Amino acid sequence: MEKKLTDLGFEMFKKTVIQLTSSRVNELKTNEQNHSDATYTKKLSKQDGFVSFENLKLKIENSSEDLYNLFRGLHPWPGIWTLLRQDFGGQAQKRLKITDIELFNGKLIIKKVQLEGKKEVDFETFNKAYKLF
Repeated sequence: MEKKLTDLGFEMFKKTVIQLTSSRVNELKTNEQNHSDATYTKKLSKQDGFVSFENLKLKIENSSEDLYNLFRGLHPWPGIWTLLRQDFGGQAQKRLKITDIELFNGKLIIKKVQLEGKKEVDFETFNKAYKLF
């Protein structure tokens, strides 16, 4: 979806630049927005992607469409992440970023994760190594 929208945006941009540079500025149509329908939202921050470890485990076990939708809404930045409370080489907490997730027949499936300071790995490999889920 991201690639499709990027390609569509590029084509629109290209068309606009061609119209601007070919002295056909009058052909550009502008529409003023309806200000009464306009809405505001806060700027996204990294903290918006935080999901507590307990909540994440619960949603994985019980399957949750809202976590999937949160991932889609926050991907690629800030993404969704949690803090792991285990001893990782003297550090009390490590950040675990969920980099790929899908919903299949109502079941939430985490595909890939990235532990802070490590490379991205598939979730099965991660879970075999750390046995957290």
